[in-house]
Amino acid sequence: MELMHHYQVSFKELLTEKFDFVIAASGYQKRCTFLAENMRYGDAEKLVITYDEQGKTEWRIENEKMFESFGFKSVKTLATDTDEIEKLMQRVCGGRICQNLNVLIDYSCMPRKWYAAIVNFLLKNDFQAQRINIYFSYTPKKVNILSQKSKLKAFEPIFGFQDKLSTDKPVTLVMGLNNNHTIIKELVEQLKPTDLAAFIPDFSYDSGYYDTIKSNNAGVLNSIATEKIFKYPAQRPDQIGSMLTSLCLDLRLNSNVVLVPNGPKTLSLASILLSVKYPDIKIFDLHAKDEKSDYDIGLPGGDPVVSKSVFAIDDEDDDY
Repeated sequence: MELMHHYQVSFKELLTEKFDFVIAASGYQKRCTFLAENMRYGDAEKLVITYDEQGKTEWRIENEKMFESFGFKSVKTLATDTDEIEKLMQRVCGGRICQNLNVLIDYSCMPRKWYAAIVNFLLKNDFQAQRINIYFSYTPKKVNILSQKSKLKAFEPIFGFQDKLSTDKPVTLVMGLNNNHTIIKELVEQLKPTDLAAFIPDFSYDSGYYDTIKSNNAGVLNSIATEKIFKYPAQRPDQIGSMLTSLCLDLRLNSNVVLVPNGPKTLSLASILLSVKYPDIKIFDLHAKDEKSDYDIGLPGGDPVVSKSVFAIDDEDDDY
């Protein structure tokens, strides 16, 4: 299929839409059940992806029980696995003959690999539905201002087919920043990019968050030209996409562009959509070494941020 449109819609519109399927992810954070608690899904088939792991925390167990009470059926997989995600999407998209298939995906607590796999699966397959409308919903959390110091274990491309960088171009690293400034510093030291650009999130409900991120990452930011440090509205995915596209389409002409979208998932989704459209723009994921730390319980910070992606068969007339 082809991605025809991607744009932001209001949470109110989400409340009035009729869905065929709803897909959520159950983690340990409180916000992962927020959408399920605040919507009525009618006849939609409800599925929740749960982490297949030993020694689950009490928060994970509690959230899984809550999804079960709302009528969600569980699909278990590993955080690093995408095979079950593709099987799930085949189940959702493969059996419906219709004009429009409406699917709501709450990616608030999904690893990047999962929602990247969803987008990639839709693009590399055709289905009997003429259009598949994917509503991506992200519930922001109350921001965590604690500085984090996880160490870098590995970094790798989210899409396996993007594993090689051109040897005849320098590397430009475009990174999203959060409070885990140590891991970003290690990445810069290991990758040794020729040029750097940084995106710092700004939440409308917490005016001090941007300044905190900027202060915690001062060591890296001091080496970046001022015009390549971007303050982005974390609750406006349409603006995030425009900012990323404007920057990266210029950079890709003369350099290997590597996106590392740490921070709010709205930046990650925008990066994924840009990368699948322009595969020479690579998107990498960071993996931290396991360290004991206090969990951020992730209380909801506001209404969900929703964007709509319209996928259609390649030969469909773009008449809407």
